[in-house]
Amino acid sequence: MAKTLHAWLYGTHLAEISSNSEGTRLGLNFTDEALTRWGTGSTILSMSLPLSRRHHPQARVTAFFQGLLPEGQQLTAMAQYVDVAESNTFALLAEFGKDVAGALYLTTDNEPEAVPPHQYRPLSLEELAREVETSRLDQGMDAFEPLGNTPTLRGRSLGGYQGKRLVAQFDGSWFDPVGGSPSTHIAKPQSVNVNHPDLTENEAVTMQFAQRLGITTTESELHHVEGTVFMTQSRFDRVIDGPHRVRRIHQEDGCQATGTVPGRKYEASGGPSLQSIARLLAPAERETFLGQLTFKAVIGDTDAHAKNTSFVHREDGRVTLAPLYDCQPGLHYVANSLAQRINGVSTFPVLSAADLVAEGAQWGIDIEAASRIVRQTVVGMAVEFPALDVRQGNLAAFEVVERRIAQFVANV
Repeated sequence: MAKTLHAWLYGTHLAEISSNSEGTRLGLNFTDEALTRWGTGSTILSMSLPLSRRHHPQARVTAFFQGLLPEGQQLTAMAQYVDVAESNTFALLAEFGKDVAGALYLTTDNEPEAVPPHQYRPLSLEELAREVETSRLDQGMDAFEPLGNTPTLRGRSLGGYQGKRLVAQFDGSWFDPVGGSPSTHIAKPQSVNVNHPDLTENEAVTMQFAQRLGITTTESELHHVEGTVFMTQSRFDRVIDGPHRVRRIHQEDGCQATGTVPGRKYEASGGPSLQSIARLLAPAERETFLGQLTFKAVIGDTDAHAKNTSFVHREDGRVTLAPLYDCQPGLHYVANSLAQRINGVSTFPVLSAADLVAEGAQWGIDIEAASRIVRQTVVGMAVEFPALDVRQGNLAAFEVVERRIAQFVANV
């Protein structure tokens, strides 16, 4: 088993990662090369782990790297592939840390030089549909391929519980990334949750809605192929530079940025508050964040936890808010709780536009500016909603959304 992992970022040997024997407590040593390029105090890796010659607390380091791994059945299967405990973050990243969220690329002592491959296996749309089906959470272990990993072909990891597969698209054609080559898209199969059977369809419609409003740049499409329904969504942390050439853009989620373990992504579980995330952003970015929050609140996104907000770290060290992702309505189900409180409010039925404005003001946004952002977002939703093809999703879900838009428009 590897004793050291090497973290590469934007072509630079960023750090060496060490661990205890169980792989559950990680240490981080930044290299001279990284300190020379970005300087002491740079947050190029994470706002919770600024570059330094001093050692960061192991708990904070471990929380960041745990955030690169999936949850639930996907993590269970990946751990079984390499015969380690699910808690062995170090060993899992040694095997699956080639194509992860952001621009990190992890290697072992046996492969110290990071030369990320760009190899892709062509897929027809029918082949893609069949491969996406292998990421369904109801697959038996013999057929389950979480994120596209298999017992013999590994290298991909992405946070989250929902089943998904990492794929690539070039000039309209689909491909399977090989050997840790960077993916460009996330493909999600239909939900296997009998209580939430329409998650994928509703997310596709919601993300198309957000794109129309300019709240996200990701492109989402719902596919119906040979009786299989699945969604594809472009990755905001990938840029296509040419035929089969993909540039990775670094990012981290709200848990990683605040040094929080993924298991505490909900505020009620001890996770980050909206204010703790907003204060990490520049003033202009806070206004963008308020627009995203307003959209999520009106949609009724009951799963808008800290891992569903991310920060983009540019190669020059600039930090910006990531586009909206993983958003969908949830109020047509029984749940009505907010994943993060808004102005102290924890349930959707009593949440108002005034609460959104007040929340923004707590981040330092001028009251008039906060009011304008909330109003423009809500009115924009009212204008664009009629153009949505809500028949792709659950009609009951979007009837609730339509009513909520009308309620918020009447009160902004």
